[in-house]
Amino acid sequence: MILMHRAALGGVQLDSVDSRIMVKGVSTSAPREREITSPTGGNGTRYVESLRESLEVSVRFGIRLYDDDMDDREEVMEKVMAWANNLPAWLTTTQKPGRRIWVEKAVQPAPGDPSEWTNEYTLTFRAYAIPYWQDSTATSKTLAAGDSNAKTFTVPGNTDTPLNMELTNGSGSTINSMTIQATGGSQFLFSSLGLAANEKLIISHDARGYVQIQIKNTSNEYRDAMEKRAPESSDDLTIQAGTNKTVTITAGGTLTGTISCNGRYA
Repeated sequence: MILMHRAALGGVQLDSVDSRIMVKGVSTSAPREREITSPTGGNGTRYVESLRESLEVSVRFGIRLYDDDMDDREEVMEKVMAWANNLPAWLTTTQKPGRRIWVEKAVQPAPGDPSEWTNEYTLTFRAYAIPYWQDSTATSKTLAAGDSNAKTFTVPGNTDTPLNMELTNGSGSTINSMTIQATGGSQFLFSSLGLAANEKLIISHDARGYVQIQIKNTSNEYRDAMEKRAPESSDDLTIQAGTNKTVTITAGGTLTGTISCNGRYA
């Protein structure tokens, strides 16, 4: 039987762990935020910004055992917890098709009295590193040799999202200087980059959102390029969500490749 509510962790559906599990609902809580303020010199404070610290997703389920076989009910609950403890992992649900969230902690439900067959349980997952739902599939743009240095596209989601890039040096000579700017004000500035002909500059983010900058040579070997960023660079390269958002790349040579991002939803 295909249920209306389903939840998968690392691609494994909860109701596939045991046929007696019924997912009854999935809900996302309000984010946990910390407000940054500063003194005004008088009464009150000046609001600076809010930092989103975590986001919780709750999965409600029941166990379809309509008798007093407490051993079986306990066995099913143990299977549920084995599934939930396979962390960190991507959590997906039928309520948010095409989206996922990276969860790192599971708060297990109180088992209660196993003889109560009507009991409903709630598993709570917490996302810390990236407390946002985000698109499972990236939105990308191709940068061709004859293109201008600015690419405009629609960025899905409703909050800033990191940019990923794979840029190949097609100029025939080494590129040492490069500036990448995105709508919203973030930028990466490089000096002494040392990107040789046909090498690739790769800017990527892992599941935790940590940025990585590498150069891949023609022998498919990688070297770190994080230290090539100038001090004026932003901590991360992000772009605002919405239509007509622009990424501008200025470099001392021709570049080709792709620019991509996974929209985030606050």
